[in-house]
Amino acid sequence: MSAGDTNFREKSLNKMQEFFRQGKTIIIVSHWLEYIKQICERVILMEKGKIGKVGKSHLAK
Repeated sequence: MSAGDTNFREKSLNKMQEFFRQGKTIIIVSHWLEYIKQICERVILMEKGKIGKVGKSHLAK
């Protein structure tokens, strides 16, 4: 989350955590893999515009 001010980022992260607690699926597009590993259980890694890998986020490289 690089866009917006600190307050916006905090509100956004809180809202995402609320969705996670409710069991909702969220699609996040990011190049920040370390952040994604922290907040997501599963990931889809794209390679050259195609699905490269699908799996648990902590195993993503």
